[in-house]
Amino acid sequence: VAKFSRAKGRAAWLALLDREEVTLGCYCHSAEDASHCHRVVLAWLLLQAARRLGVPLRYLGEWGKVPRVAVVGARRHPHAFEWAAAVVAQVPAGGVVVSGHAAGVDSEAELAALRAGRQLVSLPCSGKMWEGLGKAAGQIRNGWISDACDAVVALPWDDSPGTLGMVEIAR
Repeated sequence: VAKFSRAKGRAAWLALLDREEVTLGCYCHSAEDASHCHRVVLAWLLLQAARRLGVPLRYLGEWGKVPRVAVVGARRHPHAFEWAAAVVAQVPAGGVVVSGHAAGVDSEAELAALRAGRQLVSLPCSGKMWEGLGKAAGQIRNGWISDACDAVVALPWDDSPGTLGMVEIAR
């Protein structure tokens, strides 16, 4: 762990990020919530490190024979809970719900996924990303979400630049 610390392990991070492809594995996977699995947490850390180091990296998400569906939308949508629950209910058993962990539709979809027993992969932006990049951090996160899913279901509301940006990235 120490040799992969950000401050002391830059060379180790760069060596890992320099590989053409990396497959992460973990035995702690819980079907109810993959977002806290070591594999998913490490993938998120690698995305953060790659961004900081200027290394292009794509997260291809959880692979398998089940669909991976991103459920995203406006932070202040008045029907976020109902809509997210209805969309998640259509994800087949064993399917993966991918989220950006934002307030509103994203967080309601995460709750609905857990209640419905769907796997969940949450890919939030770090506080440092928001501080350093401003609104561009959200678009970087949206790229991660798009790479990690097979389909995106989005619910914008009023002026939803983040949600509309997600739709464009998914296209």
